[in-house]
Amino acid sequence: MIIALTQTNEYIQASDSKAPLLKGLRCPGCEKRVFLKKGESKIPHFSHHPKEACKVFSEGETREHLEGKLAIYNFFKKKGYMVKLEAYLKNLNQRPDILIESKKKL
Repeated sequence: MIIALTQTNEYIQASDSKAPLLKGLRCPGCEKRVFLKKGESKIPHFSHHPKEACKVFSEGETREHLEGKLAIYNFFKKKGYMVKLEAYLKNLNQRPDILIESKKKL
């Protein structure tokens, strides 16, 4: 996942320079503990701690998938749309990769 909840219930992106400094990060879907992963094979992302099962977020997305989500997010954000990454829709029990809110038809 590219976003996590902070201790103050704010969303933070894994690419944010403050992310490595924060403690107590949680999954926006299940609210279980997550940690930041930064490596060479994938872009920065959050992952659940071992034994913290989550039914909302899937783990193990490829680098291409993560980069694609960010590219789509940035494209629509630059166009002026209200865009959310990995927004959890509680009433549907779903978490789309990208949520674009607009009064205009796409």
